Amino acid sequence: MKNILFLAILITNMRGTPYGLTYDIYENYYDYEMSDNDIDSDIITPQFISQPLNMIVNSGKTAKLPCIVDRLEGFVLLWKKNDHIISVGQQLLDKSNIKYRIEPVNNGNYLMISSIEAADEDKYTCAVSTVNKEEISHILRVRIKPEIETSPAEMVTLREGDSLSLHCNELAGSPAPSLSWSKCDGGLLSEGGIYTAQDVRRDQAGCYRCEADNGYTVSPVSAEVTVIVQYVPEVTMGKTVDSVESMSLLCNVQAQPQANVVIYKEDKQGGRQVFYSDNHNNSMVGIIHDPSHDITMYELELEELDASKFGNYYCVADNMLGEDSDTVKISGWPSVTSVKISPDPAQSLCYRVTVSLQSDSPVLSVRFSYSHNMGTVNVVPSGEVTSHRLCNLSYSSHYWVYVSAANSYGYSPEIQYNFTTDHQPLINLSWSSGSSFRPSYPVCQIMLILQLGLLMIPRL
Repeated sequence: MKNILFLAILITNMRGTPYGLTYDIYENYYDYEMSDNDIDSDIITPQFISQPLNMIVNSGKTAKLPCIVDRLEGFVLLWKKNDHIISVGQQLLDKSNIKYRIEPVNNGNYLMISSIEAADEDKYTCAVSTVNKEEISHILRVRIKPEIETSPAEMVTLREGDSLSLHCNELAGSPAPSLSWSKCDGGLLSEGGIYTAQDVRRDQAGCYRCEADNGYTVSPVSAEVTVIVQYVPEVTMGKTVDSVESMSLLCNVQAQPQANVVIYKEDKQGGRQVFYSDNHNNSMVGIIHDPSHDITMYELELEELDASKFGNYYCVADNMLGEDSDTVKISGWPSVTSVKISPDPAQSLCYRVTVSLQSDSPVLSVRFSYSHNMGTVNVVPSGEVTSHRLCNLSYSSHYWVYVSAANSYGYSPEIQYNFTTDHQPLINLSWSSGSSFRPSYPVCQIMLILQLGLLMIPRL
């Protein structure tokens, strides 16, 4: 009864007398009726210009509901939420409720609803104070921001070959959001709240994102999970271009979790010269980390290479799952495996030096440098054995030759080989051409035998 009395006073005090009163529309608030004969039939009922809306508004925002007619003069607009009256004309029934506000415009107004929340979702009706119930209704729906959580949360660790299962759970959101999984740096993986993968590989590690979208924002609400795939270390070694001036040995280690690494050179006796380990870091070793690919790159720099630096270099990496290693060889200069120096042909003043070589890279040249200023000769080898023939030597003379061979590392140090030419052979004398008898023994030998025979004959 108190609300009815307030409504009657409010309408009476409003500027202009309506041709149809509010109680004509909401007669259930009163105990009496009014017949159509009591209303002037010449009055033109206002027509709505506004159209009914089915509106969805994000929570926390402000909804603006229109109520505009073609001619409002002499009439009053009334807003209600379902059966609950909000305002009459420009006046709110509950002035303490700061959620509602009337924004007047020409021939109508707007109902402003601020700080929208789920409880505001309803049907809102604007009516004109006429005998015939002229009204327009808007459906207001409230969109609630999605809230989600992932399982596992934030991070999951598994081994290469295991199965992966990611779940995305909806905690809040209206209308219900659509869920999807994708790689943070890639495309869509699956629609829905569950993503699974079998026999997971290391390249499937990384950031995974669940997205929930109901239109609340331009970008969907998301939650991320980091997937760590653990595996046995993988080691690969390499080297820069062969040179005795400087070289770099490269060791790439891909491992998860990070591996313990040792880089060393092994000598012929089995001893190790360690260049890098967790407890020993030589300044000659540079390190670069690439955590996005689980790769650590080690670079060993070698300067002024000689025989002491030639050999096999090893890179060994291990973690909780296993071990791997690789090796690279700095073979160095060609090595001479054998040298043969002999007359060519026999009993001549020409000698041939034959050299057998071993080299991991192709031999480019073999150098022969002779004593007695007899010159230096470079020979391009055609195989593992190379030779050179030197003439005009002297009998029963001492000579030496320096042998050096070149490959991608350059010329090896010279090695000296000594040799002595043969003695001069005895000269064979032949009989005259007119004689048909040719002795098989040299004349000198025959004469020597005859002289010995004469000495053995007793003197008469």
